[in-house]
Amino acid sequence: MFQKRHKYVFRQTICSIQENMKLRTDLAFFSTLVKSGSLSAAAREFNVTPSAVSKWLAQLELRLGVRLI
Repeated sequence: MFQKRHKYVFRQTICSIQENMKLRTDLAFFSTLVKSGSLSAAAREFNVTPSAVSKWLAQLELRLGVRLI
């Protein structure tokens, strides 16, 4: 019983850490996007295509349930 509980708590902790890391990444992305002033400028900053930035933004908006830009 203890081992099952221990594994459950461990999984919850790992999930919490992963969510926290995702949130930090999303905040860094959005901050850079806003500071850059455009999707194209942010894409150059991240060294990706503008469509990749657009998709990332769309996924972030979907997760948050709000339009950001």
